Amino acid sequence: MQAYNQSDLDQFIATKSCIGCDLSDAKLSDGFYEFANLSNANLSGADFSNSNLLGASLEGTNMKNANLSNANLKGASMGRANLSSANLFGADLAGAMCKAANFSGANLSNARLKGTFLKGADMGGATLRGSDLENANMIGTKTAGADMQGADTDDVVTYSKKKKSTKNKKTASKNKKTTKQSSTKKTTATKKKKTN
Repeated sequence: MQAYNQSDLDQFIATKSCIGCDLSDAKLSDGFYEFANLSNANLSGADFSNSNLLGASLEGTNMKNANLSNANLKGASMGRANLSSANLFGADLAGAMCKAANFSGANLSNARLKGTFLKGADMGGATLRGSDLENANMIGTKTAGADMQGADTDDVVTYSKKKKSTKNKKTASKNKKTTKQSSTKKTTATKKKKTN
């Protein structure tokens, strides 16, 4: 028994666009779906293994338990997408926008996440063994319980570099002068005491 809606599947195959449609458990492996629009769609349990989803729009899409192993997701928009327990083994998500996406319990082993925007994403309990996270933005990303053994984390951004305001600099400078003056007074008082 199929879970997906056949008319939704037909529409997607014909147009590469099916916003909010139901393609749960659909078999779409080895396909060419570059720049497809599946925003807010239900792709839970769907098989997109070895598929080309370059630049696809997957904002708010439910991909729980989906098979995206070895899929090309370079530059895809996946903000707020649910990829919990999804299989992304060997997938290429380089430069993908995954703000606040849910990757909890997902398999991202050997995945390419170079330069991926993962700000606020949930990767709790995910497997990232041997993955490439070089230059990924992981500010506020939850990684509790994630297995990152052998992952390349060179130049990963994990905090925001905020500029200090001029007001704070002036206060720090003023405090420094006060401390210096206080230190000078103590030295002078000590010298006077020794002379007496």
